[in-house]
Amino acid sequence: MPGAPSDEKKYDRKPNWVEKGTLFTLVVTLIAVAWYALEAHWANDLTRRVIETNIRPYIKINILADAFAVKRLPPEKGGGSERMTVELTIENTGKLPAPARVQAGVDWQSAGHQRASTNAPQATSNIGQRYLFPSQDSGRFTVMTNELAVGDIAELRAAGFKRFYVAIWVGYGAFPNPASYETRVCNTYPIEGPFEALRLGQGEPCGDESSNSAR
Repeated sequence: MPGAPSDEKKYDRKPNWVEKGTLFTLVVTLIAVAWYALEAHWANDLTRRVIETNIRPYIKINILADAFAVKRLPPEKGGGSERMTVELTIENTGKLPAPARVQAGVDWQSAGHQRASTNAPQATSNIGQRYLFPSQDSGRFTVMTNELAVGDIAELRAAGFKRFYVAIWVGYGAFPNPASYETRVCNTYPIEGPFEALRLGQGEPCGDESSNSAR
């Protein structure tokens, strides 16, 4: 009959459910491929982080409270009026060598001498750098206060409350990036004993949590 659909066109047309099924399969396949790609990326990233954690350098800071002193330094080390000094070392306890840069800040307080800040001292003074191999100790660094005035010496001689604060920051990392990681330490100590034999008592972390951290 004129205008009637041909048998060929009639049987060539796919059922609608077949088209929907094909689209559904394609979508599921794409989702699966994307999921497996993400899993592979996460696995690779996790593997990289595990390897980095196991082989990266780690810097440990040791503040040598027993080396505290009030003394006049030689000219090449900032000699002049007396200063309070303390020493420290750093050690690479990791698996890779690392260049390390050390900065420090100190503060002190007594009945008549107020601290520069109520927070932890700012470790902004550069005191040296080292290239440390695994298990290598840096040798000693010296941290010092500003020159002590006559009034400061009188405060240190007087009996009563006295406290010393020292903050250390070390930036380090696998060569060639020298600041991939950092370690921060801040301790506070009571100053004890007569002026001629001042010493630091039992230390404890500074109150500012961010001043004792590592990454």
